[in-house]
Amino acid sequence: MPDDAEDARGAAELRLAAQVHRLSQLLSRPFVQEHAAKVGLSHAEWRVLAQIVQEPGTTAAEISVATAFTPMHVSRAVQVLRSKGFIASRADPADSRRQLLEATESGAGTFASLVPYARHDVRSVMSTLTASEFEAFVGYLDRVVESAQQRL
Repeated sequence: MPDDAEDARGAAELRLAAQVHRLSQLLSRPFVQEHAAKVGLSHAEWRVLAQIVQEPGTTAAEISVATAFTPMHVSRAVQVLRSKGFIASRADPADSRRQLLEATESGAGTFASLVPYARHDVRSVMSTLTASEFEAFVGYLDRVVESAQQRL
């Protein structure tokens, strides 16, 4: 029969995914509504553009893994970003079937103009933590995400 500590941990484990998802939404929704949408970007388009700017030459499949968006969502975002002139693609020299994605000057500029707002929003939410708590929290998240990705 489980003891109280085991029951408490079990309840926390069940809450974890919901809380992580909720935090993600609480961090991203206001930013997208107040800033990204003003330049015509949806949440998925913002995340895909950010991934491409931060990882030039990435592929749609790699973006899907990195963002946890379905391949369909990534494909749609890539199409929109390409139509807006924010990204360009080129064939991978090692495998011409793969398309390597890179931000255009316009896309990189749009990303750079939005970064301060995104950072401000995260900073304001995370200000409840001390600097050392924040660093520990980010470290814990990195470890958990890496563990979860290895399961895929």
